[in-house]
Amino acid sequence: MQAQLSLWKGLLRTTGGAIDPTKSDWVWIEQKWNNGQWRYEREIDTHFFRVKGLTGSVQALHQHDIKNSRETLGFVQSATADETGQKDALTKKITTWGNRLKALASRGEKLELQSAPQ
Repeated sequence: MQAQLSLWKGLLRTTGGAIDPTKSDWVWIEQKWNNGQWRYEREIDTHFFRVKGLTGSVQALHQHDIKNSRETLGFVQSATADETGQKDALTKKITTWGNRLKALASRGEKLELQSAPQ
């Protein structure tokens, strides 16, 4: 797979793009058939992929565990499609927003909603 990653990096480079190792990661996804159903195999730190970064130095890409959620492109997601991380992140944002509203109300301040500038 390192060869395919290197090929992809080269193809991106020819079009003026690049892989930024600080914003790139990967997950090993493997399933095994067990007692009539598929289950994920958890394999961590057994494979390493490296790519030449934006500065020209070769850097390793971070491997995530298949069960861990992470925020990427504004969404919290996991490779298993478990939405618990996204639900937890939204719940935290809603709770924080609610607490701020309560703090405003306790000080007697009003919340004024404004429409976006046209």
